[in-house]
Amino acid sequence: MSNSNKENKTYNRSIYNRYKNYHELDVNEVSSILLDQHKIIGGRKFLNNHEANYLMPSDEIEVKRMEVVHVLCRYAWKGNFNAPVEETLRNVKATVLDAGCGAGCWILDLGNEFPNSTFVGIDIQSSAFPSVNERSSNTGFLVHNLITGVPFPDETFDYVHMQVMWSALTKQQYINVIHELVRVTKCNGWIEIMEPNMEMKNLGNSMKAVQNAFHKKLKENGFDPMIFLEVSKCFESINELTNIEHMQLNMSLGGWAGRYYEYILDGVKQIYKSITYLPDYMGISQNDYQKLIDDFDRQCNQNHSYLETHRIFAKKVKHHCC
Repeated sequence: MSNSNKENKTYNRSIYNRYKNYHELDVNEVSSILLDQHKIIGGRKFLNNHEANYLMPSDEIEVKRMEVVHVLCRYAWKGNFNAPVEETLRNVKATVLDAGCGAGCWILDLGNEFPNSTFVGIDIQSSAFPSVNERSSNTGFLVHNLITGVPFPDETFDYVHMQVMWSALTKQQYINVIHELVRVTKCNGWIEIMEPNMEMKNLGNSMKAVQNAFHKKLKENGFDPMIFLEVSKCFESINELTNIEHMQLNMSLGGWAGRYYEYILDGVKQIYKSITYLPDYMGISQNDYQKLIDDFDRQCNQNHSYLETHRIFAKKVKHHCC
Protein backbone atom coordinates (compact mmCIF):
# COMPACT_ATOMS: atom_id res chain seq x y z
CA MET A 1 0.00 0.00 0.00
CA SER A 2 1.38 3.44 -0.93
CA ASN A 3 2.07 6.11 1.70
CA SER A 4 -0.68 8.32 0.24
CA ASN A 5 -3.24 5.51 0.55
CA LYS A 6 -2.16 4.89 4.14
CA GLU A 7 -2.56 8.60 4.91
CA ASN A 8 -6.03 8.62 3.35
CA LYS A 9 -7.12 5.62 5.40
CA THR A 10 -5.73 7.18 8.58
CA TYR A 11 -7.48 10.46 7.82
CA ASN A 12 -10.79 8.75 7.07
CA ARG A 13 -10.52 6.82 10.33
CA SER A 14 -9.90 10.06 12.24
CA ILE A 15 -13.07 11.50 10.69
CA TYR A 16 -15.01 8.41 11.73
CA ASN A 17 -13.68 8.49 15.29
CA ARG A 18 -14.69 12.14 15.67
CA TYR A 19 -18.03 11.49 14.08
CA LYS A 20 -19.47 8.22 15.28
CA ASN A 21 -20.57 9.18 18.81
CA TYR A 22 -21.38 12.87 18.63
CA HIS A 23 -25.14 12.28 18.27
CA GLU A 24 -25.12 10.19 21.47
CA LEU A 25 -24.42 13.20 23.68
CA ASP A 26 -26.81 13.61 26.59
CA VAL A 27 -29.66 15.84 25.43
CA ASN A 28 -31.20 15.86 28.91
CA GLU A 29 -28.57 18.09 30.46
CA VAL A 30 -30.76 21.16 30.31
CA SER A 31 -30.90 22.18 33.96
CA SER A 32 -28.43 25.02 33.43
CA ILE A 33 -30.15 26.48 30.38
CA LEU A 34 -31.17 30.09 30.67
CA LEU A 35 -34.72 29.99 29.43
CA ASP A 36 -34.71 33.63 28.43
CA GLN A 37 -31.92 32.85 25.93
CA HIS A 38 -33.00 29.40 24.75
CA LYS A 39 -36.06 27.25 24.30
CA ILE A 40 -36.38 23.47 24.32
CA ILE A 41 -38.11 21.69 21.43
CA GLY A 42 -38.10 17.90 21.38
CA GLY A 43 -35.20 17.72 23.81
CA ARG A 44 -32.99 20.08 21.78
CA LYS A 45 -31.95 23.62 22.68
CA PHE A 46 -32.78 26.43 20.24
CA LEU A 47 -31.96 30.13 20.38
CA ASN A 48 -34.78 32.24 21.80
CA ASN A 49 -33.70 35.57 20.35
CA HIS A 50 -36.12 37.84 18.51
CA GLU A 51 -33.18 39.29 16.55
CA ALA A 52 -32.01 35.87 15.32
CA ASN A 53 -34.48 33.51 13.67
CA TYR A 54 -32.00 30.61 13.57
CA LEU A 55 -33.80 27.39 12.60
CA MET A 56 -31.14 24.89 13.73
CA PRO A 57 -30.44 23.86 17.34
CA SER A 58 -28.01 25.74 19.54
CA ASP A 59 -26.52 23.09 21.81
CA GLU A 60 -23.50 20.84 22.25
CA ILE A 61 -24.79 18.25 19.82
CA GLU A 62 -25.07 20.87 17.09
CA VAL A 63 -21.57 22.13 17.85
CA LYS A 64 -20.20 18.61 17.39
CA ARG A 65 -22.15 18.21 14.17
CA MET A 66 -20.70 21.43 12.78
CA GLU A 67 -17.19 20.34 13.76
CA VAL A 68 -17.71 17.20 11.69
CA VAL A 69 -19.12 19.24 8.79
CA HIS A 70 -15.92 21.28 8.85
CA VAL A 71 -13.73 18.16 8.71
CA LEU A 72 -15.75 16.59 5.89
CA CYS A 73 -15.83 19.80 3.81
CA ARG A 74 -12.11 20.38 4.25
CA TYR A 75 -11.41 16.84 3.13
CA ALA A 76 -13.79 16.97 0.15
CA TRP A 77 -12.52 20.33 -1.08
CA LYS A 78 -8.90 19.42 -0.27
CA GLY A 79 -8.46 22.57 1.77
CA ASN A 80 -10.17 25.29 3.77
CA PHE A 81 -10.43 27.84 0.96
CA ASN A 82 -10.15 28.34 -2.79
CA ALA A 83 -9.52 32.08 -3.03
CA PRO A 84 -5.88 32.80 -4.06
CA VAL A 85 -4.79 33.98 -0.61
CA GLU A 86 -2.33 31.32 0.55
CA GLU A 87 0.79 33.35 -0.28
CA THR A 88 -0.63 36.39 1.50
CA LEU A 89 -1.55 34.37 4.58
CA ARG A 90 1.84 32.69 4.70
CA ASN A 91 4.17 35.58 3.93
CA VAL A 92 2.30 38.74 4.93
CA LYS A 93 0.88 39.75 8.30
CA ALA A 94 -2.64 39.45 6.97
CA THR A 95 -5.83 40.02 8.92
CA VAL A 96 -8.66 37.53 8.34
CA LEU A 97 -12.33 37.51 9.39
CA ASP A 98 -14.58 34.45 9.67
CA ALA A 99 -18.19 35.64 9.91
CA GLY A 100 -20.50 33.23 11.72
CA CYS A 101 -17.56 31.17 12.96
CA GLY A 102 -19.53 28.79 15.22
CA ALA A 103 -17.10 26.61 17.14
CA GLY A 104 -14.16 28.26 15.37
CA CYS A 105 -12.84 25.16 13.59
CA TRP A 106 -11.94 27.09 10.43
CA ILE A 107 -10.17 29.77 12.50
CA LEU A 108 -8.22 27.18 14.49
CA ASP A 109 -7.07 25.37 11.34
CA LEU A 110 -5.82 28.51 9.63
CA GLY A 111 -4.35 30.02 12.78
CA ASN A 112 -2.10 26.98 13.18
CA GLU A 113 -1.21 26.78 9.49
CA PHE A 114 -0.44 30.49 9.01
CA PRO A 115 1.21 31.83 12.20
CA ASN A 116 2.19 35.14 10.54
CA SER A 117 -1.44 36.18 10.05
CA THR A 118 -4.19 37.14 12.50
CA PHE A 119 -7.63 35.48 12.47
CA VAL A 120 -10.83 36.81 14.03
CA GLY A 121 -14.08 34.87 14.34
CA ILE A 122 -17.44 36.42 15.18
CA ASP A 123 -20.65 34.63 16.12
CA ILE A 124 -23.92 35.41 17.89
CA GLN A 125 -23.04 33.15 20.83
CA SER A 126 -19.82 32.36 22.62
CA SER A 127 -20.68 28.99 24.18
CA ALA A 128 -18.96 27.08 21.38
CA PHE A 129 -15.83 29.26 21.20
CA PRO A 130 -12.60 27.38 21.94
CA SER A 131 -10.87 28.24 25.19
CA VAL A 132 -7.64 30.23 25.24
CA ASN A 133 -5.72 26.98 25.82
CA GLU A 134 -7.25 25.42 22.70
CA ARG A 135 -6.25 28.13 20.26
CA SER A 136 -3.08 29.77 19.00
CA SER A 137 -2.16 33.31 20.03
CA ASN A 138 -2.92 34.70 16.55
CA THR A 139 -6.65 33.88 16.84
CA GLY A 140 -9.47 35.68 18.61
CA PHE A 141 -13.24 35.52 18.94
CA LEU A 142 -15.97 38.11 19.36
CA VAL A 143 -19.66 37.73 20.24
CA HIS A 144 -21.74 39.71 17.77
CA ASN A 145 -24.98 39.39 15.79
CA LEU A 146 -24.22 39.79 12.08
CA ILE A 147 -27.76 41.03 11.46
CA THR A 148 -26.76 44.34 13.04
CA GLY A 149 -23.71 44.68 10.78
CA VAL A 150 -20.02 43.78 11.01
CA PRO A 151 -18.38 45.63 13.94
CA PHE A 152 -15.20 46.73 12.18
CA PRO A 153 -14.14 49.84 10.21
CA ASP A 154 -14.02 49.95 6.42
CA GLU A 155 -11.19 47.97 4.80
CA THR A 156 -9.98 46.15 7.91
CA PHE A 157 -9.35 42.64 6.56
CA ASP A 158 -7.20 41.17 3.79
CA TYR A 159 -9.46 38.13 3.54
CA VAL A 160 -13.07 37.67 4.65
CA HIS A 161 -14.71 34.25 4.85
CA MET A 162 -18.22 32.97 5.59
CA GLN A 163 -19.73 29.50 5.20
CA VAL A 164 -22.90 27.51 5.82
CA MET A 165 -25.10 30.37 7.00
CA TRP A 166 -28.16 29.33 4.98
CA SER A 167 -30.17 28.58 8.14
CA ALA A 168 -28.91 31.54 10.17
CA LEU A 169 -29.76 34.48 7.89
CA THR A 170 -32.91 35.23 5.94
CA LYS A 171 -32.44 35.99 2.27
CA GLN A 172 -32.48 39.76 2.81
CA GLN A 173 -30.27 39.54 5.89
CA TYR A 174 -27.80 37.46 3.89
CA ILE A 175 -27.59 40.09 1.15
CA ASN A 176 -27.11 42.82 3.76
CA VAL A 177 -24.30 40.85 5.40
CA ILE A 178 -22.53 40.36 2.05
CA HIS A 179 -22.42 44.13 1.58
CA GLU A 180 -21.03 44.50 5.10
CA LEU A 181 -18.36 41.88 4.41
CA VAL A 182 -17.35 43.71 1.26
CA ARG A 183 -17.18 46.97 3.21
CA VAL A 184 -14.67 45.60 5.76
CA THR A 185 -12.53 43.91 3.07
CA LYS A 186 -9.39 45.83 2.09
CA CYS A 187 -8.72 47.01 -1.42
CA ASN A 188 -7.09 44.07 -3.26
CA GLY A 189 -8.41 41.76 -0.54
CA TRP A 190 -10.60 38.72 -1.12
CA ILE A 191 -14.02 37.60 0.07
CA GLU A 192 -15.12 33.95 -0.08
CA ILE A 193 -18.43 32.30 0.76
CA MET A 194 -19.25 28.60 0.84
CA GLU A 195 -22.80 27.22 0.87
CA PRO A 196 -24.51 23.94 0.02
CA ASN A 197 -27.41 23.66 -2.36
CA MET A 198 -29.95 22.26 0.08
CA GLU A 199 -32.04 20.97 -2.80
CA MET A 200 -30.36 17.58 -2.91
CA LYS A 201 -30.46 15.55 -6.10
CA ASN A 202 -31.81 12.11 -7.07
CA LEU A 203 -33.82 11.68 -3.89
CA GLY A 204 -36.28 8.93 -3.06
CA ASN A 205 -39.80 9.60 -1.83
CA SER A 206 -38.92 9.70 1.88
CA MET A 207 -36.14 12.24 1.46
CA LYS A 208 -38.25 14.31 -0.92
CA ALA A 209 -41.06 14.49 1.62
CA VAL A 210 -38.76 15.63 4.41
CA GLN A 211 -36.77 18.02 2.22
CA ASN A 212 -39.89 19.62 0.73
CA ALA A 213 -41.41 20.17 4.18
CA PHE A 214 -38.22 21.73 5.53
CA HIS A 215 -37.84 24.00 2.52
CA LYS A 216 -41.44 25.15 2.91
CA LYS A 217 -40.73 25.97 6.55
CA LEU A 218 -37.52 27.80 5.60
CA LYS A 219 -39.26 29.91 2.99
CA GLU A 220 -42.11 30.78 5.36
CA ASN A 221 -39.47 32.24 7.67
CA GLY A 222 -37.68 34.14 4.91
CA PHE A 223 -34.79 31.72 4.40
CA ASP A 224 -33.54 30.49 1.03
CA PRO A 225 -32.26 26.88 0.83
CA MET A 226 -30.58 27.80 -2.48
CA ILE A 227 -28.92 30.97 -1.18
CA PHE A 228 -25.74 30.16 -3.10
CA LEU A 229 -27.47 31.48 -6.23
CA GLU A 230 -28.10 34.80 -4.52
CA VAL A 231 -24.46 35.00 -3.46
CA SER A 232 -23.32 34.86 -7.08
CA LYS A 233 -25.92 37.44 -8.15
CA CYS A 234 -24.99 39.76 -5.30
CA PHE A 235 -21.27 39.53 -6.06
CA GLU A 236 -21.93 40.36 -9.69
CA SER A 237 -24.03 43.40 -8.72
CA ILE A 238 -21.29 44.97 -6.56
CA ASN A 239 -19.03 47.23 -8.65
CA GLU A 240 -16.13 46.86 -6.21
CA LEU A 241 -15.87 43.11 -6.83
CA THR A 242 -13.94 41.57 -9.69
CA ASN A 243 -12.27 38.23 -10.52
CA ILE A 244 -15.46 36.47 -9.42
CA GLU A 245 -15.25 32.68 -9.48
CA HIS A 246 -17.95 30.15 -8.64
CA MET A 247 -16.77 26.61 -7.95
CA GLN A 248 -19.02 23.58 -7.46
CA LEU A 249 -18.22 20.25 -5.83
CA ASN A 250 -20.74 17.40 -5.73
CA MET A 251 -20.75 15.20 -2.63
CA SER A 252 -22.30 11.77 -3.04
CA LEU A 253 -24.73 10.63 -0.35
CA GLY A 254 -24.34 7.07 0.86
CA GLY A 255 -22.05 4.08 0.69
CA TRP A 256 -22.71 3.57 -3.04
CA ALA A 257 -19.83 5.97 -3.65
CA GLY A 258 -17.53 4.74 -0.85
CA ARG A 259 -17.14 4.74 2.93
CA TYR A 260 -16.43 8.46 3.19
CA TYR A 261 -19.78 9.30 1.60
CA GLU A 262 -21.59 7.36 4.28
CA TYR A 263 -20.37 10.10 6.63
CA ILE A 264 -21.79 12.77 4.32
CA LEU A 265 -25.19 11.08 4.31
CA ASP A 266 -25.05 10.61 8.07
CA GLY A 267 -24.45 14.36 8.36
CA VAL A 268 -27.56 15.08 6.30
CA LYS A 269 -29.58 12.68 8.44
CA GLN A 270 -28.38 14.45 11.58
CA ILE A 271 -29.59 17.78 10.16
CA TYR A 272 -33.08 16.39 9.76
CA LYS A 273 -33.00 14.59 13.12
CA SER A 274 -32.10 17.87 14.80
CA ILE A 275 -35.09 19.71 13.32
CA THR A 276 -37.30 18.44 16.12
CA TYR A 277 -40.18 20.76 15.23
CA LEU A 278 -40.56 19.34 11.70
CA PRO A 279 -42.79 16.31 12.49
CA ASP A 280 -45.45 18.58 13.99
CA TYR A 281 -45.11 20.89 11.00
CA MET A 282 -45.62 17.91 8.66
CA GLY A 283 -48.55 16.64 10.74
CA ILE A 284 -46.98 13.26 11.48
CA SER A 285 -45.78 11.49 14.62
CA GLN A 286 -42.16 11.49 15.76
CA ASN A 287 -42.10 7.74 15.09
CA ASP A 288 -43.32 8.12 11.50
CA TYR A 289 -40.81 10.93 10.96
CA GLN A 290 -37.99 8.71 12.19
CA LYS A 291 -39.09 5.97 9.79
CA LEU A 292 -38.70 8.42 6.90
CA ILE A 293 -35.15 9.25 8.01
CA ASP A 294 -34.29 5.58 8.55
CA ASP A 295 -35.10 4.96 4.89
CA PHE A 296 -32.59 7.57 3.64
CA ASP A 297 -29.72 5.06 3.34
CA ARG A 298 -31.61 2.64 1.14
CA GLN A 299 -32.99 5.36 -1.11
CA CYS A 300 -29.68 7.19 -1.51
CA ASN A 301 -27.83 4.00 -2.41
CA GLN A 302 -30.58 3.03 -4.83
CA ASN A 303 -30.88 6.44 -6.52
CA HIS A 304 -27.25 7.62 -6.29
CA SER A 305 -28.25 10.79 -4.45
CA TYR A 306 -25.84 13.68 -4.05
CA LEU A 307 -25.42 17.13 -2.54
CA GLU A 308 -23.94 20.15 -4.32
CA THR A 309 -21.57 22.44 -2.43
CA HIS A 310 -20.45 25.83 -3.74
CA ARG A 311 -17.58 28.20 -3.09
CA ILE A 312 -17.84 31.70 -4.53
CA PHE A 313 -14.97 34.17 -4.17
CA ALA A 314 -14.03 37.59 -5.52
CA LYS A 315 -11.42 40.32 -5.26
CA LYS A 316 -12.28 43.80 -4.02
CA VAL A 317 -10.98 46.77 -5.99
CA LYS A 318 -11.47 50.53 -5.65
CA HIS A 319 -10.14 53.06 -8.13
CA HIS A 320 -9.34 55.60 -5.45
CA CYS A 321 -7.18 53.21 -3.42
CA CYS A 322 -5.62 50.95 -6.05
